[in-house]
Amino acid sequence: VAKDWFGQRNRELLSAVDFVKSLAEPPMQALLSEGHVEWGFQVSLASTILEGQIDLWGVDPKTNEVWIIDYKSGSTDHVEQAFLQLQIYACALERFGKGSKIRLAVIYPLAQKVVVRNYVGRSEILKLFPVLS
Repeated sequence: VAKDWFGQRNRELLSAVDFVKSLAEPPMQALLSEGHVEWGFQVSLASTILEGQIDLWGVDPKTNEVWIIDYKSGSTDHVEQAFLQLQIYACALERFGKGSKIRLAVIYPLAQKVVVRNYVGRSEILKLFPVLS
């Protein structure tokens, strides 16, 4: 299928898939089998509605940590923007009562790179985005 869809790039893409599946941090095997893929949400706020779609989120059964994953196909130059997006997603999940410790990961499958951070917490997010309060 990869060869039919991606032609000469099929090996690069299969390698990217293998890379993602093999990750221990985040625990991709558990997240891919038990997590929520393309999870859309809406959160009602005081003056607006926050909408988004998380690429993948789930709970690590070993640590009980919630992981939010965002896949990026482009350059790692914009990783800070990616983490701002994930911090907002974490704030939304927290409002849904989906976990106390939330970890964030931006995965660049083609570059075979992962950047992991912790959720900074709602109070820090509200300083950056007061409209979310």
